[in-house]
Formats: sequence, structure tokens, C-alpha cells
Amino acid sequence: MVKLIARNHQFIGVNKAVDHFQSQLKRYKNSEISAEVARRLGVFWHTQGSGKSYSMVFLCEKIQRRFGGAYTFLLVTDRVELDKQIYGTFAGVGAVTNKKARAGSGNELKGLLESGEKYIFSLIHKFNFDQTITERENIIVISDEAHRTQGGTLALNMRKALPNASFMGFTGTPLFKDDELTRRIFGDYVSVYDFKRSVEDGATVPLYYENRGEKLRLDNPKINDEIRAAIEAAELDPDQEEKLKRLFAKDYPILTADKRLKSIAKDVVEHFNNRGYKGKAMFVALDKVTAVKMFDLISEEQATYLERRKRKLKKRRRTGVFDSDEGLAMVERNGNGGGGEP
Repeated sequence: MVKLIARNHQFIGVNKAVDHFQSQLKRYKNSEISAEVARRLGVFWHTQGSGKSYSMVFLCEKIQRRFGGAYTFLLVTDRVELDKQIYGTFAGVGAVTNKKARAGSGNELKGLLESGEKYIFSLIHKFNFDQTITERENIIVISDEAHRTQGGTLALNMRKALPNASFMGFTGTPLFKDDELTRRIFGDYVSVYDFKRSVEDGATVPLYYENRGEKLRLDNPKINDEIRAAIEAAELDPDQEEKLKRLFAKDYPILTADKRLKSIAKDVVEHFNNRGYKGKAMFVALDKVTAVKMFDLISEEQATYLERRKRKLKKRRRTGVFDSDEGLAMVERNGNGGGGEP
């Protein structure tokens, strides 16, 4: 057994969230706020990599311990990987023992909501039905990545299925100033732990940005702003996809031109193999088709780079400028020029 202890920001953040929850209950009981307002439990914004999944466990267990009331916690996200991660965190510390607590379909989700299970895990996509399932008031919905998928049909189905549930949002992304939709659903921040503070505390590693557009001859300086505006304007749920496609219609051929993608692939390989330390890298592409293209282009460029590196090392060995086989052996052994695995 290993005892898991909250970090400072988790301890403070969870206690703030619990205090806010208690305050909402008290104010509603005293008729100071409406039931609709009382059900807004706030936004828990802690930057990426700071342990939000464990904060969820700490929060849920503390609410159960302090307030009782046979609460059901519905943990909702919009990606299979996140759903697995959150469930794994709760199961790993023993908070969840029921392996069927993850909804595999809309019908399974209905059954779990009707069963009174303590913890339920689901993708928002499982709310593929339009009906009220339970009017219980002791259901708390914890929405991971709360800034996404809150305004579409699936989110509306969720609120219709659980008309008296309370909502708390977790996110690693700060809300936009004009994001009234998220605030209307969850309320304002109950805890803020931003990236700068996280780096200072050593909870996450620093993130550096290097603009390499000029090197890649990206001649339209407006493209980055247009992409950013399009992403911010779209919720990226099914109801918004067509809008995003229209906004990208003109820029897409430029961004995905073969000449540009080949230049990027070459730059990625050169940078990765010469950055001075081993490790991994993640390439984020515009869409799945472009991701597949980039995989092929980077693989081709990597093979070309290795052949060029081998020839150079062999030449050095023949001329005596480089009289050791160590470098060549490293390339042949690792197959990556010593830089790691792209």
C-alpha cells in the first residue's frame, strides 16, 4: 500500500471547492439564491499536468465524508483516453470497485443513473437520448475539460436527463473573457492554479514556444490569427464542425500543401535529432489526414537523415578526422541518430 497525499495546490483547491459547495447549500436553504444558481458549483481551473484527476477523487470523497446524503458523482468527459484515465485514477486508489461503473452505451448509462451508483463514468456522447432519467437532487456532475462540448445537443440531453443535478467544471484551460456559456452552466472559478504558479512550484515542467514560421517560409502572417479565432469561436462539438470547416476552407490548401508539409517534416527531424538530449516528441496536426501524411513524411525524412549521418561518419572515419566507431555504432544501434524516438 502507498499513501497518496495531496500537493499544496490540490489541498487548497479542493477545500475551496468544498467550502463553495457548502455555501451554495446554505444560501439555497436560506432562500438567498434560486435552485438553478445553487446547482452551479463553480469551475476548478488547474493547469495541465497538475493532477486534476486526483483532485477529483479528493473532492468527491471529501463531499461524501463531510455531507453524506448518498451523493452520486457523474464524471463526464469527451474523449475515450480521458475517460479511461479518470476511471483508472478512482479505481487505483480504491474509491471505485465496480468495474461496470463506466457506461459502455446510452442504455448502460441510463441503468447506472437509475441504480444510485456512487460513481459513474461516461463520455458525453453516451447521452444519445432525449428523456428525463432521474429527478434526484443529490447528483453532482463533474465535467472534465468543462470549456468544451457544453452548448451542443449532447450537453442539452444530459441536463434534460438530470434536471436537478448540480454541475462542477474541471479544466486545464482558462475560460475566455466572453465565455458566458460555461459560467452560466458552472458559475465562476472556485480555484485557480495557473501555469506560471505550477512551474514555480515544480508541479509541471516549463513550456517554451519558438516561432519557426519564418524558417518554413509561411508567407501569410494572418493564418495563425485566423486559426486561433476559428478554434476559439467553435466549441468543437458536432454542431460546430461545419462552421469550423467553412472557416478553414480557404486556408486549408495552403496549410496542407505538400511543399509546406515536406519542409515541416525536414525541420522536425533536424530539430529533434539535434536538440541535445533523448526523449519523445508529439506532433499536433490540423486533422487526421494531415497527421497520416506527416507520419509518412517524417518517417521518410528520418530515413534520409540517418543515411546522410552514416555517410558523414564513415567519411570521417576514412579520413581520420573522426577515428572512433562509437558515433556510427550509436546510430546503427539506436536507429535514430542519438536523439531519441520521434
